[in-house]
Amino acid sequence: RAVKDAVPEVLIVAGGPHVQRAEDFLGSEPIDVVVLGEGEVTFTELLDCESPAEWTDVKGLAWIEGVDGTSRVVRTPERPRTTDLDRFPSALDVIELRDAAGKPRFRSVAYETNRGCPYRCAFCEWGTGLIGSKIYKYDHERVRRDAEKLAAGGVETYFICDANYGLFPEDESLAAHLADLKRRYGAPRTI
Repeated sequence: RAVKDAVPEVLIVAGGPHVQRAEDFLGSEPIDVVVLGEGEVTFTELLDCESPAEWTDVKGLAWIEGVDGTSRVVRTPERPRTTDLDRFPSALDVIELRDAAGKPRFRSVAYETNRGCPYRCAFCEWGTGLIGSKIYKYDHERVRRDAEKLAAGGVETYFICDANYGLFPEDESLAAHLADLKRRYGAPRTI
């Protein structure tokens, strides 16, 4: 809200499992557009738009159109879920985790090892099925490599963003790997 008040022309974009009911956020919050479902492709295409007139060509968006009493939420067609998450490169392949002096640049990271949830809990946006009930996973070795890079980079806190971390046998293996990284690098300190 403070950013929008200071710079009214800035575009505020929201995404993630907690804003999938766009009507709850558009109009009452300083959000201009909501990315529905998975955001990697949708957000990239949104950034390529020259103006809001082109948003209609981007699958998986919602925004308010109209002014004064005639406004309505516009939704573009749903974007199909990505079944192969490994098609998206790891940000850790391009982000420097330490500065020129060797100090860690980041204290914490939000990290996802899988996406989706088989349950439909009423209190959870994942469970509503808005993101998807089928779970797709990143390759386990990629997750282990990323965890090693984060530990070597001095990142102290990992927020694992899975809807149900611990659901798969690989999660126990990852937990053991994280404990080993803590012994070897002193990080992560908190998971």
